[in-house]
Amino acid sequence: MEKRARPVAAAPSDGGARFGTGGLAGLLAAASDRRGGALTVYLLFAAVCCFLSLGAVPLISMEAMVADAGAAMIESGGWAVPTLYGEMFTFKPALAPWMSAVAQSAAERPGELLLRLPFALCGALLGLALLLLVGRRHGWRVGLFTGLAAVGSALFVEKVRIAEYDAPLAAAVGVAVAAAALNLAGRRELLSLWCLAYTGVAAGFVAKGAPALMVFGPGLVAAALLAGRPRRLAGWRHLAGGALGLLLIGGYLWWAWRSGGPQVFDQPLREAQVRGLRWGAAELLAIAVKPATTFSVLLPWSFALLLWRPFRRSASEDGLRLARAGAGFLLGGLAAFALLPASQPRYVLPLAGPLALVAGPIVATLLESRLPRWAVAATRVLFLLGAAATLGAAAGRGTPSRPLRLTRVARLSGAALAGRAPAG
Repeated sequence: MEKRARPVAAAPSDGGARFGTGGLAGLLAAASDRRGGALTVYLLFAAVCCFLSLGAVPLISMEAMVADAGAAMIESGGWAVPTLYGEMFTFKPALAPWMSAVAQSAAERPGELLLRLPFALCGALLGLALLLLVGRRHGWRVGLFTGLAAVGSALFVEKVRIAEYDAPLAAAVGVAVAAAALNLAGRRELLSLWCLAYTGVAAGFVAKGAPALMVFGPGLVAAALLAGRPRRLAGWRHLAGGALGLLLIGGYLWWAWRSGGPQVFDQPLREAQVRGLRWGAAELLAIAVKPATTFSVLLPWSFALLLWRPFRRSASEDGLRLARAGAGFLLGGLAAFALLPASQPRYVLPLAGPLALVAGPIVATLLESRLPRWAVAATRVLFLLGAAATLGAAAGRGTPSRPLRLTRVARLSGAALAGRAPAG
């Protein structure tokens, strides 16, 4: 087993201060040093982010469509190919209808709470998986803050409580990214982690199709380069994990083809043509502002990216390598989103996992380090923003007339950066 790496505190400097001493920050830091304390803190936080007011508003957006597709699967017994209103619907794969069908099978007349519960569980399990995976190698404090960052952004809190395609995609890709980043950052790579990574990629493909590959593929190359381990991508362990992922994706496509025939691929190919790259003045402007839009909707944890410089001076070698691997996945996924002709912030939800792998080590390390006073103040602002976003999310989802008010500030700022006004 690989030894756990603990962050190394920087030497005291004049005018410096320690953030993690006393008050709520001190209690949180002390509780996170052990697995039990870290799990307790995370579960309380995830309960608010993922489950509070879960059934407070009627079905919105595409939730009714996913529920109808799940009900059709139960009635017809055909689980490979989703159908909607009696017609084949393959613009999106089958994972979301499967989850809805499971919820509908549990009760004769399921309400909003039951229909959304499997999707909220996906979000909670993402943070829990990151906590356990990162905590075992880098210490439970780093694992805790990585888990909190995974589920605590404004966009994630909104989308994880909506029974659509985005939450399962983000959860699957987040686990895949974490497993791959740990193999790229660790002194030893494990076959089990590569298998977990590509199983997550396959699950993300079954959740929403090509976006899972678009986030993971470019991000993997960038992560290997930033972590200084590009040769590991040519190793037999990585190749074996990739073969497993191809086998799983190929098995799902074969099952769908056997159930629905070649026409199951017509709608995905048509959508790919519609969403093909288009280069014009408007598209180039959108590419320029999408990083700022992404930063906005992933607040408050994206704020931690501004603390990279003091983190780099205080972090251990292994912790810094993990954050660099996470940054590679973040940059690769952001590049893929920027090139797509799609401006909706929900497309960047799979970046919550990569962001957590950067923000978690940053916050956990700065809690133990003596820093300039500006960095201490900035980290405290991060915690205040996190608490405000979480409480605002819980209050916002309880307003039936404005079911998406929980990230209203983030959506408005993102829309302003993109040069457009949001609907509603």
